[in-house]
Amino acid sequence: EMAGNGKLGRPTLPFSMLRHMADYVLVESDISRGFPLKAHGDREPDIPENPDDVICVFGADGFMKPVHEVVHRPDIFRLLTGCAEDAVAKPELVAKAFINERLSRKPFINRVESRESLALAERFVNATDIPGIVVGSLKNNAYKRYA
Repeated sequence: EMAGNGKLGRPTLPFSMLRHMADYVLVESDISRGFPLKAHGDREPDIPENPDDVICVFGADGFMKPVHEVVHRPDIFRLLTGCAEDAVAKPELVAKAFINERLSRKPFINRVESRESLALAERFVNATDIPGIVVGSLKNNAYKRYA
């Protein structure tokens, strides 16, 4: 529902009712404070009970930059990966954090808008055994799904 500031707010109806009222109910359950990558705290993300799918969205523009500059909650990221404080967010390291969090089996790597970012996204894909990873650009409406 729209809040007074023009942003979407929490719905007044419970998720259990909403899911019967529409074919799809999309819930943005987390905020990364503008960072392209995130590690989640104990009470995050705020996912409604019994979701059909949970999709974790990453920004490819966070790859190959210092973890402390591109990851929201870098201390948790370091715990998940065992990386050093000055580590770089290599795609393989981000994949390790994603796998160790166990929040989802459906990552979407967004902001893939160049050959370089596609190569980095493919490194993430190759670092997992997860089928159906989607990489692409919401801005450019371009996507690729990996088997």
